[in-house]
Amino acid sequence: MLATFLIAGLLVLITSLWVGWDATRIGARRGLLKGMCDLSAGQWCWACVLLWGPMFTLYLATRPRIKKAASDKPRLSARAKHRGFVGMLAAALTLAFAWLLLLVSAPGPLVIEGAELLKSGDAASAEKCFRTAMRIDEQLYGDTHFYTNNSRSWLGEALTKLGRYDEAEPLLLKALPNIDQSPQAGDFHISRAHARIQELRAAKAAKSP
Repeated sequence: MLATFLIAGLLVLITSLWVGWDATRIGARRGLLKGMCDLSAGQWCWACVLLWGPMFTLYLATRPRIKKAASDKPRLSARAKHRGFVGMLAAALTLAFAWLLLLVSAPGPLVIEGAELLKSGDAASAEKCFRTAMRIDEQLYGDTHFYTNNSRSWLGEALTKLGRYDEAEPLLLKALPNIDQSPQAGDFHISRAHARIQELRAAKAAKSP
């Protein structure tokens, strides 16, 4: 799901920038058309960023009219082209910032989704969520951060449910001291981290002859 969001964000960014560049190239500016299509190149770019589907389609449909109207009037001045470029740059930076926020916040929903899957008994799917969340957290926050170790502890629980005790144990043991010492960890997270180790040991003991 995260990959889908990131690919979609990249698609919106690239196509919106193309719209701004193309609109500047064909001479789009205010005053050429009437109604909601009377937009400058920068405004077209912004419109695609904010409402990509309908505005990108509208631009493609309106492009021939913009090009014809622009050819009947003087070319864009350097100042107008500069304004279009600034509008495109602002739109690109805004979308890139939103994309970064999505990336940073992605592990949280993944952990929540994994917890729900684990609760429903689908430990295999939960493992994938927790593993992805842990990998992203490691890249964003480092190995000792609470977020990373919370994801790691959840992953250990999923592996315990799957009977993969040898994989679960080092994850749970590594996560526990970091969660214990983290000021961001609440009582729930600390108690769950300890309980997971007890559950793992009980499961291993029950399996032993």
